[in-house]
Amino acid sequence: MKILQGQPKGQILLVVAAVMFFGIFLAALAVDAGRAYGVKAKLHAAVDAASYEAAKALAHGEDEDDMEEKASEAARDYFRANFPAAYFGAQCSGPELELSERKSGKKMRALTVSATATLPNVFAGILGWDSIDLPAQSRAVRTDADVVLVLESSDVLRESFPQVKQRVANFSDRFSQHYDRMSLVTFAAGADPVISICGVYKPAKDRPGAGTFNCGSGYQKSNFAKALLELSPQTTGAAAAPEEAMKQAQAQLDGLSSDLRAEKRAIVLLASDVAASNIKEETAAAARKEQVFIYAVEIAGSLKASTPAGGANGRSGSENMKLFANTKDSGGHEKGQPTGSYCAATDLQQLELCLENIANGMTVSIEQ
Repeated sequence: MKILQGQPKGQILLVVAAVMFFGIFLAALAVDAGRAYGVKAKLHAAVDAASYEAAKALAHGEDEDDMEEKASEAARDYFRANFPAAYFGAQCSGPELELSERKSGKKMRALTVSATATLPNVFAGILGWDSIDLPAQSRAVRTDADVVLVLESSDVLRESFPQVKQRVANFSDRFSQHYDRMSLVTFAAGADPVISICGVYKPAKDRPGAGTFNCGSGYQKSNFAKALLELSPQTTGAAAAPEEAMKQAQAQLDGLSSDLRAEKRAIVLLASDVAASNIKEETAAAARKEQVFIYAVEIAGSLKASTPAGGANGRSGSENMKLFANTKDSGGHEKGQPTGSYCAATDLQQLELCLENIANGMTVSIEQ
């Protein structure tokens, strides 16, 4: 006997249709999720840029109110530059800047930039989720710094020295005249602290005793730049004195009384490969053991007069300077000591970029 069985074709079609509908629905939700992810990533990048630039702006201003105004302006400008209006149709509230109070004795200042983007959903609205709020915030810190510039002024820079001075003067403008301190030590046949860490604009070749400087806070940018630009190179065939200059730089930092010392202490060395080969590695190591960061800029290329290449100790200028700065690619990186940076300046544009990166990296950081 033949038994007739019903064919479940109709049921199969219903199952296939349900699966297809569910798949299309998931794909639609994935589109909304992808849009939300893209907007949130863009928003985070925007608040990071805003907080970083706002922290940099704290170096400028005549008083606290002026500093805060400049920081707020920088936050708005850089946020808008990085998060366009109606990005993917999102409506944004912010950015809001919250600046921490600067307490007496505190050598840093923090700020937070926050913003929220409201993104309309394309497909999730069918389920009643018309939009999604995407918040983001970023915290940046600007740390006060005590900086000694060690600048070669020998015959090696006889042609480029005026232009190099101008770039170094521009570098000083990136620091706060209220909370940072700057010193200048030049070297040629000898080493001379032309501008002391206390802003005394007269040669003082004797090294100060540790903790003997009780100078007021900050320095005058206009005076610093003026004194710097009035310098003339010592054109001489005698051997330069970079080793003595590095010791004078450390003496300037150590001369500050402990209550005045900033959180960040740094030496910025601008020298040729020849000069770098005459600095003892032990001198730089001694500075780093005192938690002093060393940032090394090699004067090279068109900025340097034609001279024999450095290498008195068997290393190139870049190898020497990387060791001084304790960079991670130096081949002798000391993990327990401050890590500075090395940069080769082959022309004026590169020199300006080197100094800009040093100034920003020295005083401003994003907290994760």
